[in-house]
Amino acid sequence: MEEKLTLEQIAPYLPYNPFIWHLGTKTKSKLTIIYFNSDSYCNVRELLNEKSEWYKLILRPLNDYNKIDAILDEFSENTLRDFKKGLESGKIILPYEIAVLFFKNHIDLFNLIPQGLAVNMHELN
Repeated sequence: MEEKLTLEQIAPYLPYNPFIWHLGTKTKSKLTIIYFNSDSYCNVRELLNEKSEWYKLILRPLNDYNKIDAILDEFSENTLRDFKKGLESGKIILPYEIAVLFFKNHIDLFNLIPQGLAVNMHELN
């Protein structure tokens, strides 16, 4: 059985207006919490349940963190060193303030792109 996104994986991105990729039509929609009867929106219920195979969360790959000045400005030398060690081991530990910047910039902090649960924003047509 194919893995599905969980609310825990989506929730941190919700305050920051994430987008969804519709696999059938190859179009982008805004992810919403409430239901809108519109093709330009996809709600969380659709993403998690009945239409989960049609939609993928659009995220930036994890290594994009080094392209965002707001994130780099928050890293102390020690925090950056610990973060890079975590990338190698698969156990990322970040201060809350930096994790929020990752979510705000739609960076794939949960490794969803390699799992096929999200799409890389740089690979969309």
